[in-house]
Amino acid sequence: MAQADLNVANASGASFRQDINNQLLALGTLQSGASAPSTTYAYMLWADTANDLLKVRNSGNSGWIEVGTLSLENWGFGRLRLETTKLTTSGTSVDFTGIPSWAKRITLSLTAVSTTGTSNVVLRLGDSGGIETNNYLGATSLVGPTTTTGSYAHSSTSGFNLLGATPSANTVDFHGSLTLTLIEASSNTWSCMGNLARTDVIQVNQIAGSKALSATLDRIRITTVGGTDTFDAGKANILYEG
Repeated sequence: MAQADLNVANASGASFRQDINNQLLALGTLQSGASAPSTTYAYMLWADTANDLLKVRNSGNSGWIEVGTLSLENWGFGRLRLETTKLTTSGTSVDFTGIPSWAKRITLSLTAVSTTGTSNVVLRLGDSGGIETNNYLGATSLVGPTTTTGSYAHSSTSGFNLLGATPSANTVDFHGSLTLTLIEASSNTWSCMGNLARTDVIQVNQIAGSKALSATLDRIRITTVGGTDTFDAGKANILYEG
């Protein structure tokens, strides 16, 4: 950490050199310190170490404007990250873990996903305490040429219901995206919204709901109600942003 007035005073020999080095160090460390530099200029940068913030002096040199968080990638804004695609071709669940605490929106994308059984497929959320399996609110409506949303609406409190009606064994594959959005950080409440198309029939599943977690979200899981059916086809990935 170093701060200086960015003005090299007249001096001789070693003192002059030391003053130049002090000014360069202040520039190189963005005037870092727990308190603001005593001498300021319009558009000066300051690394406020007491509050973990990068700040810039306003055009009138009368105050500081927060730019972002020093300890976060890209200063804590505009981050967009695509994870590695996972095959949904085996196992009873597919997990995405290590979701960073700064993520405020997560998009789950699925293509040609199916299972070997007849149980409904659900999306579940989790935190450091594990995946949560209850208190999901919402519903799934099936829309197609011979269906109506009212008579084909289904809900599940154990997860966000992806398929609505229970499919026949080994006949369904589904495609589309679901978006999870943080509603309130203090209660770790997330909303879920999206559409999935079934290709065994001409049908789109409309999914919406919400879930409050016990802590900060850091994982999601695709599985079946009961967790016994095995995935046998498809791919899944997530994109998260903060």
